Amino acid sequence: MARAADGKLTIISLSLSRHPPSAKLVGLHGEEEELIRRGLETANRLAEWYKERKETIERRQRLLEKGCVSLDTAVHEQKLNFLRAHVTELNRRMVALMETSEKGFHTC
Repeated sequence: MARAADGKLTIISLSLSRHPPSAKLVGLHGEEEELIRRGLETANRLAEWYKERKETIERRQRLLEKGCVSLDTAVHEQKLNFLRAHVTELNRRMVALMETSEKGFHTC
């Protein structure tokens, strides 16, 4: 705040909006936006993959109930172990990213 000649207080804005953003800042913003866009595309593909996997599991469950078994138990267990390791690691990383992003870097 500043006091004008007539004695009234005036709020002075120290906003950076008066200055055009630097080319580097614009570039960083554009890169972040592209990174998030690609991440969203990948997340959508991942959601579709999960849905397809769920449908496959439900279909296999129905076949099992009918007595049809297509895979050797050892093969199925090996596939499950591979899937478990990768999905668990992916979930851990996604949660870590979201928690870090929620804290974020504060501006203005």
